[in-house]
Amino acid sequence: MSGKPALELRQGQSLVMTAQLQQSIKLLQYNALELTEFIDAELEKNPLLTTEEPAEEGAAGENPDKAESTASQETPGPSGQESGGADESIDATQDDLWGGELESSRYEGASGGSFEGGGFLADALEQSVAEAVSLKDHLMEQVTVDIGDPAQRIIAVRLVDMLDDSGYLREDPAHLAEVLGTEESVISATLDHLRRLDPPGVFARDLTDCLRLQLADKRRLDPLMETLLENLDLLAAAEMKKLARLVGVNEEELAEMMAEIRCLEPNPGSSFAYERVETLIPDVMVRKMPDHSWRVDLNPDGLPRLLVNRQYFTELSGQARRKDDKKFLNEQLANASWLVKALDQRAETLLKVSGEIVRQQEGFFNYGIHHLRPMTLKMIADAIEMHESTVSRVTTGKYMATPRGVFDMKYFFSSSLSDVLGDEGYSSRTVIHMIKEMIDREPPDKILSDEKIASLLQQRGIDVARRTVVKYRMALDIPSSVERRREKRRRG
Repeated sequence: MSGKPALELRQGQSLVMTAQLQQSIKLLQYNALELTEFIDAELEKNPLLTTEEPAEEGAAGENPDKAESTASQETPGPSGQESGGADESIDATQDDLWGGELESSRYEGASGGSFEGGGFLADALEQSVAEAVSLKDHLMEQVTVDIGDPAQRIIAVRLVDMLDDSGYLREDPAHLAEVLGTEESVISATLDHLRRLDPPGVFARDLTDCLRLQLADKRRLDPLMETLLENLDLLAAAEMKKLARLVGVNEEELAEMMAEIRCLEPNPGSSFAYERVETLIPDVMVRKMPDHSWRVDLNPDGLPRLLVNRQYFTELSGQARRKDDKKFLNEQLANASWLVKALDQRAETLLKVSGEIVRQQEGFFNYGIHHLRPMTLKMIADAIEMHESTVSRVTTGKYMATPRGVFDMKYFFSSSLSDVLGDEGYSSRTVIHMIKEMIDREPPDKILSDEKIASLLQQRGIDVARRTVVKYRMALDIPSSVERRREKRRRG
């Protein structure tokens, strides 16, 4: 065969990340506040978008010749236009409207179906921005590893959310137990675990409690220190001799004890990045109906009303003479129409996902924390025929207002490991917790290998491979069995 060049026609498919597709992905991730900021920015750029409030009921009656308009009677005209019926002035259809009560009712009953374009979202590239670690983020990293039980993890996350800027917890555990449908002892047990996290002193009730936690961490909380902490009021009043007598030390020893206390951190959260406090706006509202079923609605307060002003487009197009001006107007109309449809799609997706979460976690909503079931993103994605990455994006940073409180949607998710019988399975965090407990309790002369741990888990009915045990052990920053054996021998 000769080596002559030739032309070939090949047909193929490839994913093209258009600007609109990238924006659709971002819209899924925006929370209510971010969405409002985005829409405000679009309003400044696009003259064909408006968010004006609905017209008064009497406005439509001022011009009976225009009463037959097909658009919504609640849609206002552009600013400064004479009253004559909002419908005709905007010349809009329902597809040109988005937000407020309109969207809350539009998706009523939406609970399943496919998400057009969901496959594209699966392959989109994401950008991450490095940020300083906040106290909440630092604690959540530890909670994720240390607390395996899903119900206890939800309690832990709730307690983390209640910390003030200093790292103190001033909420009443009894009230939290009532809201979450559990016993106060369960809240207290979770709190005892959290009070051992880093930095020492977090979850303290007050200053004395904070200092006590830090001294206990340093193994310096002896009876003398306890007495000193119980009488800090005398320290503030500079009654040193009286304080020394109560503690049972001389003044020189008291000075040494006070020097130790001065080295402690009264505000354990102060060394972390400041976390901006924002008004929490739930994205969806969950309420119980008279027939005991659960209803999920979009929160109209989180849906800024957005309209495409086609009448204004017609007016400007008629005045435009230059080709560039007409091109600009056509682009803005296309962008405005696309944005309304994209927001509509986002809202529908959010409602489908949240509705399925409520359906799968109905036991929690009915009976409380102990009925929370292991649930993964894939379980939700399969149920509503969406891609897992879409479910992940739409639940990130979104909040659900329920009779048991306001929850981040991510609270309800926990990956699971199947049991040997192929049943529903165990939370992966539960398995991590089991591994940690096994290693904590191993005697010096019987250090557990990763293979042995996997075998013990199998005996409990948990199907987990040795390499999975290795991965979880490394996530806990626990050395190998050889290193642990060497360390325990060295300690003697």
